[in-house]
Amino acid sequence: MMKYSKLERILRSRDFILYVVIVSVLWLTPNTYYVYYSFMSKYADGWRELAAAGVSLLVSSGIMIYTLRGNIKIANYYMWFEISISAYYYIMEIGKWDWGLFPAFSFLFMLPISLKHYTIELDKDVIKAEKNDIIDSGSELYAVKKEAQESVDKITKEYQVLTEKYNDLLSSSKSVPIEKEMNVRDMSEFDLLKRVDNTLPDEFFK
Repeated sequence: MMKYSKLERILRSRDFILYVVIVSVLWLTPNTYYVYYSFMSKYADGWRELAAAGVSLLVSSGIMIYTLRGNIKIANYYMWFEISISAYYYIMEIGKWDWGLFPAFSFLFMLPISLKHYTIELDKDVIKAEKNDIIDSGSELYAVKKEAQESVDKITKEYQVLTEKYNDLLSSSKSVPIEKEMNVRDMSEFDLLKRVDNTLPDEFFK
């Protein structure tokens, strides 16, 4: 088994990835903040800054939250919204036709996509743990099923033994001859006298 250094264990940990995700959310907010702030010129000072900060945090956090919840479709909506806002910001700041738009557009695509994939990394451990739980549950179910099958096999064997004993007893009882009741006409005089002797009370002979 590979052993990681202390620093590498920290870099591989979910806590470190979570910190990177949170920093990425904050890093994405300035462009959205600036665009929303520029549109809200009629807001009073203080409320204008608060509204712009709230909207920028909500949009950036949406990518993180919906990715964590596994709703990738909605997370993509937030990601593309963030990209469109950043595109508008860079076009307004740099100009419509300027070579500086190429690196700017690289950043505006990379940052939201990076935030999404950083968040996906947080889910990998959860998915792995869920798979392990399913495997463990399957192993427990297999053990219970195996134990039940062994009990059924044991009962079946005992039933077969009892059935064989019953059949043996039944066969032996059939082989014992049953004494046939004799007809009086077929009896000899000695048998008649013996039967009369057995049936009459003892006082009869006194």
